[in-house]
Amino acid sequence: MLAARAGLVSGLPLMHRTSYLRFARVEEAAALSDLCFPSKAVWGYDPEFMALIPAALGFAGEDVTAGDVWVATGADGQIAGVVALAPGDELSRVRWT
Repeated sequence: MLAARAGLVSGLPLMHRTSYLRFARVEEAAALSDLCFPSKAVWGYDPEFMALIPAALGFAGEDVTAGDVWVATGADGQIAGVVALAPGDELSRVRWT
């Protein structure tokens, strides 16, 4: 069955894509910032910690125009997630938001 779902069986179609990745748009910066706060809060951080981090979780227009911010969307185009990837001093460092 797995082979059929992957399109490995002749005559059966590949599965339809359910998500997409794309560069963020400048006009989405505020909405993406708003998405990050509840996404972080779901992990059970205490209110004192959460009060300290809104600025750290936000995206500025410069981040977006630099091409450092990517958006995951569903097939319907709705934003499902966001990640910022930018050059850093260490190869192993990635900032996930």
